[in-house]
Amino acid sequence: AQIVNVIAPILTSSGGLLIQSTFYPFQMFAERAKGVSLIPVVDSPTYTAGIRGDVPMLDVSACIDGDTAVVFLVNRSMTDDLDVEVYLADRRIEQVESPIILTGNDPKAHNTWEDQDVVKPESGIASVGADGGMNVSVPSLGMAVVEVNLGEL
Repeated sequence: AQIVNVIAPILTSSGGLLIQSTFYPFQMFAERAKGVSLIPVVDSPTYTAGIRGDVPMLDVSACIDGDTAVVFLVNRSMTDDLDVEVYLADRRIEQVESPIILTGNDPKAHNTWEDQDVVKPESGIASVGADGGMNVSVPSLGMAVVEVNLGEL
């Protein structure tokens, strides 16, 4: 019941199907998160989150499966895009495959029956650096998912 209609990322009616904004992160992880989970070391700006104190503006998870890695980056900033450098400790990033971003212009942005494309995945910006790392732009109020092909250091 939680997948369709009741507090769900997909709503149905006799008139059609509504893909809510919460569907897309679920889809991004479900299709790409495989292999071995990595432990990211994150150095990012912080913000004050009440009793939690200062927390990183950037949240990161990553996985590796053979010569492919996927990095999932979430930018918690309400106003500032983040330009992020990504490195793997023992591998070189050789190629970036179709980065995807998901963002909205308001923290409460959501898809409706009247406007079903308020929040939807779009092409992102990422490139391989000369030093074997990757540069990726993560929009404010957004996430970026980047699949990369790896080589040896």
